[in-house]
Amino acid sequence: MTIFPEACLHHKGFFGSDHRALLFDSQGKSSQSSHRSSKRFLFENVWLTNPNWSKTLVSFWTNHGNNSSALTNAVATQSACGNNLNNWNHKLGFHFKQQISTLEKELDQVKSRPNWDANTVQRIKTVQSHLDILLLKKQTYWKQRAKI
Repeated sequence: MTIFPEACLHHKGFFGSDHRALLFDSQGKSSQSSHRSSKRFLFENVWLTNPNWSKTLVSFWTNHGNNSSALTNAVATQSACGNNLNNWNHKLGFHFKQQISTLEKELDQVKSRPNWDANTVQRIKTVQSHLDILLLKKQTYWKQRAKI
């Protein structure tokens, strides 16, 4: 506590294991508002899970005006395609934190019902399945970051 007076320790949920992960935040809640600098283009493996990925990529790659030289055209096309993919990524909301939080709350609500009928059990399975898919996508996202 002397070294990190603002530190917080959080217990994460039980997902796919009987162990709980710990999240140590050395700067406390105030660290949530970190500033953003201009981002460079990074291919996201999670994009490949989107059913419209191929059409989107082709659309972004082919919708550009032609410049005088092939090299200039290739660089301009690549830059524009990267910018469009970053914007597409932002619009799709591949930011999992809010989606996971919503599903966790829904799962807690359904599990807290006093009587579990067949519909309740089915709803638990459905929400847990969606949550597992999101957690796998998040894991893919962070696994890619770890390699970078």
